[in-house]
Amino acid sequence: MCVEDHFRLEELFKVGPFNRFEFGKRFGLNCDSMQDKIERVVDVLCSGEFGESVETFFVIEQANSELETKFLDELRRVGVTETLHFQTHFDEDDELYRFVLRAIVPSSQIRKIVRGKLARHMPQQAHAYFMAELFFSSPDGRIVLNLYDDRGFDVVAASDRDLDQFVRYALE
Repeated sequence: MCVEDHFRLEELFKVGPFNRFEFGKRFGLNCDSMQDKIERVVDVLCSGEFGESVETFFVIEQANSELETKFLDELRRVGVTETLHFQTHFDEDDELYRFVLRAIVPSSQIRKIVRGKLARHMPQQAHAYFMAELFFSSPDGRIVLNLYDDRGFDVVAASDRDLDQFVRYALE
């Protein structure tokens, strides 16, 4: 099973200033330092629910119909060397192309990916960062976590039971 077996991907990967997971749950990163926030997310992603490697999706929206190589360079700087172009969608309302790239990231690299997402929020940021929405999927595709910025992440699950179980084991 994979993420597309459980969710409508156009809705799951829709980018915008709202909680896209209307049937999920939002978690704040109420930590004092950015390093603590990074460690909190890494702890969740390296829990038993996600496993040895994490299916990771990078979602980029842009006006051009060709994915900009600048973004792929940004990913290489944070350690993602191999991605699969998973999906392209044109949003007629916003007149933007949405690119979804999929990568299988070893748990040992997760810290670098999370830091790359959050680095632009760090004072005197000296780390490589990328501008994309970041989603992580459990191996069976039943749980998806969206780290939206340094404030927190959303979690959506295929069922209420899956969500409750994730909250109980990974977040408590």
